Amino acid sequence: MLFGIDRKQAILLKIAENSLRPKMDEQTLQKLKTMLDVPIERVEETDKGLIVYVPKDKIGRAVGQNGLVVRAAELVLGIKLEVRPAT
Repeated sequence: MLFGIDRKQAILLKIAENSLRPKMDEQTLQKLKTMLDVPIERVEETDKGLIVYVPKDKIGRAVGQNGLVVRAAELVLGIKLEVRPAT
């Protein structure tokens, strides 16, 4: 037992936790492209959110002044975003 729950309950809890987390689909990707208004090289899903890779010269535009663009996209999509320069 782990913290008062058995293995089966822990597995069911993990499944429920993963199903509640928003998934990246085509519609979400299209919204992200529209909101950031920059070309997106690739997107990686992590347990904490999304890592979005954009061209180095467009990173300032993607983040926005004081991070306003990223923050707005996070609120609309309901997913934590991290913007990184593509290599």
